[in-house]
Amino acid sequence: MRWCLTLVLLSVWAPSAAAVEITLGPYLQDVTRDSIVVVWEQNEPSTPQVRFGLGDTYGMVATPAEPGLRHELRLTGLSAETTYHYRLFEGDEALTADSTFPTAVQPGTPFRFLVVG
Repeated sequence: MRWCLTLVLLSVWAPSAAAVEITLGPYLQDVTRDSIVVVWEQNEPSTPQVRFGLGDTYGMVATPAEPGLRHELRLTGLSAETTYHYRLFEGDEALTADSTFPTAVQPGTPFRFLVVG
């Protein structure tokens, strides 16, 4: 009985590993016809994966080279004028909801944009 109480007390007082949480982002920048940069900040240094693809089953993975609190990760090999899905993962745990981004249009294709200052 004494060992059971000790085990319960240790499980309550034992330090727990902090879970990785996204504190800023993810946000997108430097959109081209075949690449985009995903930027985010997190509370603990780690190397989460960016899973991305043509649907919410993803199919492609990019991982930062080093653990860190802030990441800028370029996703390459994309097709122009295409919408991709992406999501951040730490192991099998999803850190963000499924989101989408479009790649840039082909030269000569008309497009609209808005600038807010």
